[in-house]
Amino acid sequence: MKRRAILIEASNVKGQDDLPGARVDIKNYTQYLTSQAGGYWYPDELVTLNKPSLATLNAEIKKAEFEAEYLFISFSGHGYMKRPPANVFPAPSETTLTILCLNDTQEISLSQINPTIKNFVIVDSCRQLEKLVKAMKIQDMMAFAESRSVNVARVIFDNAVRDAGPGQIIAYSCGVNETAGEDPNRGGFFSAAMMECGFNLSKTGQQRAIPTDQVFECAYRSVKTVAAQQNPKYLPGRRIGSHFPFAVKG
Repeated sequence: MKRRAILIEASNVKGQDDLPGARVDIKNYTQYLTSQAGGYWYPDELVTLNKPSLATLNAEIKKAEFEAEYLFISFSGHGYMKRPPANVFPAPSETTLTILCLNDTQEISLSQINPTIKNFVIVDSCRQLEKLVKAMKIQDMMAFAESRSVNVARVIFDNAVRDAGPGQIIAYSCGVNETAGEDPNRGGFFSAAMMECGFNLSKTGQQRAIPTDQVFECAYRSVKTVAAQQNPKYLPGRRIGSHFPFAVKG
């Protein structure tokens, strides 16, 4: 199976506080995805975009749609929520109101990130209403390890993608009108928790693919221990069938 991962960081947006943890997220995702636990992605399946233009991001998504069967997108950086307009029926969707700051001058609504192939999107940004704030910080470190057959891990991951229902799954790092914490060494609380949970879940139990919803539940609990007021959210849609894989027990 051909996969694509688009890893986006916009940590240093003009007029906003620098977010070094967002840059760490990219390093962590790269190491995690190419590990056995992450499903052994090939390095050439990963694309890193630093403060991309809207045109560049759209081009990468179109390329993935043409070349691959499954797409993983992560965003680490600044974001906010637009206030719902008054007297509008039906109300705008949550994805429409979620805004990501791509670079110094361009923003994108999450609803515009809508690939035509199976995809999982992780948004690690603040979601406060109509303003941007500095992320909180803690100190922690996470390590990755390798042990089992990477080829088996890739086969298990690919088969799980094929068995999963179509469509898009979105995981937000926090709820509406909340901030998303980060650590300059560990990265975003939520991104780090997702990868750490994926790695830990891959160490026990029978050989299997570990789905995004199970990893999210673990990550949610982990985030709450360090940021009690941050409430990650998982939107799988009206899904029939399995969720996408995020980790592998090889």
